[in-house]
Amino acid sequence: MFLYDKAAGQSSELEGLESACRLDRALWFAQREQMLCQLLGDDRSFVYRFVGLDGSRQERLPLPPERDLKPLAFLPDQDVLILSERWRGRLSDRSKWAVWAYRFDAGEFYRLLDDQHLGDHVLYVRD
Repeated sequence: MFLYDKAAGQSSELEGLESACRLDRALWFAQREQMLCQLLGDDRSFVYRFVGLDGSRQERLPLPPERDLKPLAFLPDQDVLILSERWRGRLSDRSKWAVWAYRFDAGEFYRLLDDQHLGDHVLYVRD
């Protein structure tokens, strides 16, 4: 994995980040200059924490470790993280997608929608 600095016209390898973070479950936070990453804990539960480009592990988010969540978008003007979760209902084998929100200012985590797939990537643009 490489980082390209457009102003300098140079690429640099990000060895530390690549070994510390699952990129398919990561989201870049420009304000922090860190990735929010899903890490697998020793007990096979999920841990969500910020990771620096050098691979240094930073703040841990208090998200439920039993949920396999994928961060999709950060809404900076609302200080809210939007996540998705794939799950199965008790009466059907059909996969469903839930949409979750985490409010950084209040430390609250709640489900917004039970059966809505937002896709793999979401782009948020303020008006």
